[in-house]
Amino acid sequence: MAHLLEDVEEAKKEKGAIKEKRQETGQEEKAGRWQKVKLREFLEAHTPSDRLLIIDSAGNEIYRGFVGCIQYGNINGNMEIRQFGLGTDIFKKGKKGRFDFITPLGEEVKVENVSNFSFSDLSMWIYTRVVLED
Repeated sequence: MAHLLEDVEEAKKEKGAIKEKRQETGQEEKAGRWQKVKLREFLEAHTPSDRLLIIDSAGNEIYRGFVGCIQYGNINGNMEIRQFGLGTDIFKKGKKGRFDFITPLGEEVKVENVSNFSFSDLSMWIYTRVVLED
């Protein structure tokens, strides 16, 4: 039992040291929320081949493509991120040997209807969805 109490006390000391270090580096908690992350910093942690969707605060799509190609867009890397997560685009594959110029990726399938298809009939793109602050 004494050993368990020692572990708890040591964990409290570590937590206090981490909190002090965050305060020294300017990462202290502000009004119950952590400091916002800049888009530039967020993208530095991603692989250039990752798919990315950036949405502005009004809900408008401002970039859809690969992380490595964002340098060719007119995107301000100093904007703060409000939220991020994963998103998917699901398409029904077309018939082999035929190319459809109208819908080259195939017909888009809503998430609610995925169970109506065999997995092999679908193509899925997974991307990181980022919503920016005002």
